[in-house]
Amino acid sequence: MKKYSKYLIIALIIIAALISACFIPINASKLIPTIEKQVSDDLGVKIHIERLILRVGPLIKVKAPIMHMMYEDGQKFAQLDTVKFYIPWTSLIKKNPSIHKLDAKKLTVRVNSDDKYLPKLLNKFQTKDFGETPDIHLKNYNIAYKNKENNDNYCISGQSLELNKIANFKNFKLNTVGNFSIDSKQYISYDLTITPKLDRPDEINLKGLDDFIEQIKELDFHSDIITDLKLYKNNDIIQASGYINIDNISVLDPNKKDPKSFVYLTLWGDKASILSNIYTSANKKVYIEGMINNTKKPILDIKVKTDEINLNDLYQKVKILTDFSDLKQINNINGTLNANFTLKGDLNKIKSNGFMKISNANIKANGVKIENINSDIDFSNNAVNIVKAVGYVNNAPIMAKGSINKNIDIELLMNKVALNHLCPSSLGVKNGIASLVANITGTLDNISHKENLQIENLKVANKSTDL
Repeated sequence: MKKYSKYLIIALIIIAALISACFIPINASKLIPTIEKQVSDDLGVKIHIERLILRVGPLIKVKAPIMHMMYEDGQKFAQLDTVKFYIPWTSLIKKNPSIHKLDAKKLTVRVNSDDKYLPKLLNKFQTKDFGETPDIHLKNYNIAYKNKENNDNYCISGQSLELNKIANFKNFKLNTVGNFSIDSKQYISYDLTITPKLDRPDEINLKGLDDFIEQIKELDFHSDIITDLKLYKNNDIIQASGYINIDNISVLDPNKKDPKSFVYLTLWGDKASILSNIYTSANKKVYIEGMINNTKKPILDIKVKTDEINLNDLYQKVKILTDFSDLKQINNINGTLNANFTLKGDLNKIKSNGFMKISNANIKANGVKIENINSDIDFSNNAVNIVKAVGYVNNAPIMAKGSINKNIDIELLMNKVALNHLCPSSLGVKNGIASLVANITGTLDNISHKENLQIENLKVANKSTDL
């Protein structure tokens, strides 16, 4: 053994030297044109690298102190500091080098809404072959966008951002922590983890984003958002599992004196729970706690308690959240709400207690105009009794009355209601008078209905219909 020990030591020294050599940085400036072309192809932008250092290890690591990103006309719009590209050996062997991962100490982006080549660049990102895009890890980022129409400066910045490919899906898992500001004023902080087990859509619709951001500024909306969501398809329906916590909500409170509101949502596919406390003023609030199971055997369990609040105050506080629903069409609402009820049940029976009252309310929404709305709903004795529910469209009444327990018995009445104030503007109803007598009966799992509807002088005009 002693005879061969010196040879063994020499062999180990040689192996150690070879391994160490793999991790010794090598000046690779001659490779800059090749790397620039490859990175440009992989990221879909024109780039310029000042200097390269090559390290050889399990993956080929190419390090650049600075990488400039430019539009096709050479105008710089972004920069990566201390950027590292990881290239698999297998891609070199196949003579088709590709970037497996991109790490950077910092990403800085500065773009303007009127940049000539910005739309083309965004379209290029959307239509780019997903398989060519590397995983991206950023330690810091600062992305600024100047809206030249109103001279506002929007900025998202953060301490970390990771985009990792999801196996078997053309999409990325997103992990990021940061904040959103307008003109250097922070409005929203966020801690997001989103895993979309879905293929990336062919086109991302950003319509309405400018209006949404304008509402944040107009309402002086501030909040902290923490979310961890998994998105997936179930029977061709997109569902979500995880949670969304919107905390420290402040709206129209420049002095930050009012109590902070919160909304916590937990999702399990076709089940969801909510816990929320919305302050409409310094001493009035709406508390909601509940769970909805929307499976084949639906279950509802909800508790609502409010002070006597102004509906317009409530809408202003939650307006920014309604931008993701049909409620965003509301132009104006007023009146008072007072509620304290619990409602729990399935298709066989319900348990309930309490009341809900709306007084002297008016609503305008996308052409719909209903005035003098008053309702009194009694939840006592394990039944939902509609004691009174009435509103008027140009002095023509719409009424409902009846009850719901295991059985349903509800009557709806309209008398000569002007349809152009009852239907959304998008339907294009220009004229018409409707009268209705409808009865809804049966049980919760077997509803039947009968209607007698009369419409006079109907005139509809839109792109698809002209009556």
